[in-house]
Amino acid sequence: MFNAKPCKNKTCESLSVTDRDFCIEHIDDKENYILSIVERINNTKVVKDFNLSGIHFKGVDFSDKTFITCNFSGATLENVNLSKTTIRLSFFDFSTIHDTSFSQTDMLDNVFAGSFIEKCDFRGSEILHTNFNGCHIAETPFSDSDLYYSRFVNANLQKVEFIDCNLKKVYFLNILEDQVRFKYSNHEEAIFSWKGQKE
Repeated sequence: MFNAKPCKNKTCESLSVTDRDFCIEHIDDKENYILSIVERINNTKVVKDFNLSGIHFKGVDFSDKTFITCNFSGATLENVNLSKTTIRLSFFDFSTIHDTSFSQTDMLDNVFAGSFIEKCDFRGSEILHTNFNGCHIAETPFSDSDLYYSRFVNANLQKVEFIDCNLKKVYFLNILEDQVRFKYSNHEEAIFSWKGQKE
């Protein structure tokens, strides 16, 4: 599991990032550290037990990698390519994810709870047992994906497409939705309830 060592700044409650004794906000050479982490990820196939919480990744290509038990909590992913990745037991909770591709990913037991996800792409993916509770998701397609047993509890969905998806045992509970499409999807065993008017 990723490092859960607290930041050495005595007033900070965050965790220290991988290979350092401080969180990303209390590292003196933040930009150089991020460049070194990006290079390290690019030079490996399997990324395991990294704590990358709070880091802002912009315009990087992490496609075709495997991430296992990694922590991206509170991170910002902007124009990041994560297509064709395998992601297991990793945390993206309370993150800001914009214009990022998760297309054709193989995802299992991950947490995106509380995140803001906009103009991203999850099409053609296996997204199993994944937590999107409390997320704000906008202009993002999940079409042609298997979302078996995933959760969208208290989510706000705007212009989201679930076209031709497997939604077996997916929970869409207490959701707000606007222009969400479920066409051709298997949703007979999905569970729906709305806190806003269903379109």
